[in-house]
Amino acid sequence: MRLRLCVLAAAGGAVLTMLPASAGAAKPQITDVAGDANAINGQGETTSVPSQSTPADASFADIVSVRFATTFATKVVKHKKTLVPTGMTATMTLAAPPTVPFVNYRIYASTARCSNLFFEYSTSPAGRGTDLRCPGSVPVVSADTLFTVKPAVVKGNTITWTVPLKSLPAGTTLTGLQADTRFNPVKLTIPSIDYASSPSTFTVGK
Repeated sequence: MRLRLCVLAAAGGAVLTMLPASAGAAKPQITDVAGDANAINGQGETTSVPSQSTPADASFADIVSVRFATTFATKVVKHKKTLVPTGMTATMTLAAPPTVPFVNYRIYASTARCSNLFFEYSTSPAGRGTDLRCPGSVPVVSADTLFTVKPAVVKGNTITWTVPLKSLPAGTTLTGLQADTRFNPVKLTIPSIDYASSPSTFTVGK
């Protein structure tokens, strides 16, 4: 049987087909030394303790890299193909799969509209699961701003957040890139198990 694909073009002659996140396979914006997830290094709280591996390393919370990438679709107009952005992904790669309970995984960034943007995933049964949020002020004057995102996808030793343009429009630049992992059985936030940062930036749509 021959399979025929028929595409009905709109009046403007435009057709959209989805493509995977940027095919260029750009390098991660954040990279970190493997084997330093031990909660005793500087871990973002201080620079006085160098990042080094120890026998107590926790590979399930050991950050290897974080990569931001734009997702695209092809737009066909009058038989010409053009790539148009549809959103972005943020992928945290760990030294081992995130299978241990009560661990929070977080990426931090700053934008023009949110000085602290959190990409979050939790393995705690009482955790929030997947979030993309801009925290409210402390003491609380305004509530968190929650953005629409699909549940984070865990595949092997990676966690991937997918964000549509309606949450982070094309042209949004992310700066102050950081990531950490923390045990969180009772909302304990310090110290982090592992921490990484980078002076790099990322702009949605590029």
